[in-house]
Amino acid sequence: MNESRKKQLLDILSGPYFGIEKASEESLALYEIALTHSSFANGTDVPCEDNEKLEFFGNYLLDFVVAEYLHGLKLYEPKEMNKRIKVTANSNLADIVAKYDLEIDEAIHFRGKEKPTVKMTANAFEAFIGAIHCAEGIEKAREVILGIFIEELKTFDPEGNYKGRLKEHVERHSLGVLKYSPSDEGPGHKKGWRATVSLNGEEIAQGVGFSLKQAEMNAAREALQKLNVE
Repeated sequence: MNESRKKQLLDILSGPYFGIEKASEESLALYEIALTHSSFANGTDVPCEDNEKLEFFGNYLLDFVVAEYLHGLKLYEPKEMNKRIKVTANSNLADIVAKYDLEIDEAIHFRGKEKPTVKMTANAFEAFIGAIHCAEGIEKAREVILGIFIEELKTFDPEGNYKGRLKEHVERHSLGVLKYSPSDEGPGHKKGWRATVSLNGEEIAQGVGFSLKQAEMNAAREALQKLNVE
């Protein structure tokens, strides 16, 4: 592993949600595996391991930690806990990577596309969580997972209909006119979307996502929070 790659990994690890300032060579090798998609591992002359085993482990680790947290709250019935744990579904993870600027999507080794797919990003995130457990232990993994997901769990809508809820609230209280203004951003290989939602011409929230639909949903979710809509 060259020095620039080591620096990239260390920069990701030292970010606010991971908070890992130092890593051994052995640990860095593990994080490198976590960010290696099978398309890269199978397409190089230099043998290397892909992230599928770590992704499998990280997937179940995420669910375990979130389930443990939900159970400990003693606020939800089993049916509601089952809905809320869906926050860890692959369809959400890539947008969580973008929302919290975790930079994992920028560091994935892969082949054949301009940018990693949503599934690649979600799997790499799960693998990275698995690698944190292997390198740092269960307590650090739990700290990282809850640091990222506690707020997500508080505002998670299992149906994902934030736009509908916002529209209904605005219409019910005759608050005015809602408008979403989207824009794409980022280089071609890492293009995403940002959506601004305004009320009567005044911006109230923004959201980002790997798709326009997800960016608008995230903007609506933030708007609901700012308007104190339960």
